[in-house]
Amino acid sequence: MAYKNEEKLINRQPNQMDNGPKHH
Repeated sequence: MAYKNEEKLINRQPNQMDNGPKHH
């Protein structure tokens, strides 16, 4: 369960960064 939570955080971090410059 902890592994799934960590994967979600890591997946969310790059997702926000990619959404920033991509949307701009």
